[in-house]
Amino acid sequence: MRKVLVILFFFAFCSTFMNAQFSITSQGFKNNNGGDYAVYEFPGKQKAELFQAASTSILKSMTGTLPSYYSNNEDFIVLTNKVRKLVYKGICGLTAEYILRFAIDDGKITVYAPKVDLSGIANGAEILLFLDAGKNWNGRHFHIFDKEGNLKEDEIKMKLENYFNEEIENLMQLNF
Repeated sequence: MRKVLVILFFFAFCSTFMNAQFSITSQGFKNNNGGDYAVYEFPGKQKAELFQAASTSILKSMTGTLPSYYSNNEDFIVLTNKVRKLVYKGICGLTAEYILRFAIDDGKITVYAPKVDLSGIANGAEILLFLDAGKNWNGRHFHIFDKEGNLKEDEIKMKLENYFNEEIENLMQLNF
């Protein structure tokens, strides 16, 4: 009986976090179903209880250069942050400025895909990296995907996906 319960718990745990994985596509961050959000289920938990647990988790985890937290009447939480030299494009360390948004309802928290801006300075010139498809221009503005949607920056893509999926997963490990 104990083995059955452990297996059921494992599958429930995996299915919760499998839905929460975001990947970078030529249209930006998307979940496994192509949407721009992931839903974490917390059966039996009330909105106020989820808000308190999520707020505590987010406030405890706030690190980085300029973390900022905003909430709206237990319905919504917005976390903005800046992480210096999160990824490198050549020798240039790119700073990520990002926004994570959480919508809270009875029994669930919806996490929206991260909004990320990547920039840096190399030889006095600003370097920008975009998470969508497009044409590189001027030797300073780059896209992870080319115009046809082919991946060009695999290492950067993997590092960003890992960072944000881990960040969201850590934030959603709520203590009640």
